[in-house]
Amino acid sequence: MAEIGVIASGMGVASLGLQLMDGIRKLKQFWDEVKEAPEDIQYTLEELETLSLILSDIQTSDSNMPSIPSATATRCLELCRRGTDILNTTVKDLNGAISKRRKIGSAKVVLKKDTLEKFRNRLRDAQYMLMLSRQTYSDALQMEYHKLQIEAVQSNANRQLQEFEELKVSITRSADVMSRTMLRSRDTVVYDFQKKRPTRNRTRNKLDKEAKYFHRKFRIPQWFSSPNYTWDFSGYQAPSGWTFNFRQYYTVDRQSSTWECVRKGDLSGLQVLLQNKKATPFDRLFSGETLLDLASSTGDIDMCRLLLNQGADPNDSFATYVLWPS
Repeated sequence: MAEIGVIASGMGVASLGLQLMDGIRKLKQFWDEVKEAPEDIQYTLEELETLSLILSDIQTSDSNMPSIPSATATRCLELCRRGTDILNTTVKDLNGAISKRRKIGSAKVVLKKDTLEKFRNRLRDAQYMLMLSRQTYSDALQMEYHKLQIEAVQSNANRQLQEFEELKVSITRSADVMSRTMLRSRDTVVYDFQKKRPTRNRTRNKLDKEAKYFHRKFRIPQWFSSPNYTWDFSGYQAPSGWTFNFRQYYTVDRQSSTWECVRKGDLSGLQVLLQNKKATPFDRLFSGETLLDLASSTGDIDMCRLLLNQGADPNDSFATYVLWPS
């Protein structure tokens, strides 16, 4: 029922927009009959005409548009109705004033200064109400779009993290089986001439298998967040079993605050970014070059020490990054 109220309110705003267009058209016709009509009032009428066109285009029945809260839609409708009432009253009063002056027989109607000022104030009030109505509607609609975007990104991120966990469990189970087959035991019987009796000897042959690895990454879309937040999950198979790494970091550009702090050797600046969760010791460029790569290339020992103390991995460098499949 709330959705029906929202749609009805939106259609009401659009309907009032059409009424506004008709009222403004009449006002412009009346105003053409006023002698030496002030230009500012004429300009206000043109602005109101544009506003009425915008309001008449509001169509909340479109399924592609998110529904705005019913209270906001009702507020927009009320503001629009008040603006329409002000204009309707202005049309009636201006029509009455012009009708009285027509009796004189003049081609143009002369209005008193106080009458002009009254019309000017009413038009400004109507303009304010209509602009406020449109702005309220636009802000509410933009907020709903933003909520939908956040929900979509969070849902995607949660799904990716769930896939990572399921993948980790699956690989761990497989690793237990594979580790038992990596080393194959074989019992042999050997005759010991010194002891003059057979002995049982256990030998192991290592299976000749290539090490396996995987790499999964998920980044928040660049249009949604800059820098991009990345979840990085990787694993590789060693003779002793599987090793997993899970990191969260920002994918930055060369103009970012994080990259500039490392390039300039700004230790305190980088510490502030790390403390405020605006940077991590694992941050890197889209090409894969890490903060530790940059610090080591410039010979900044203090910066390298800071990054290592924060948990940066010296084995996680650009040289190894390019070997991972994206």
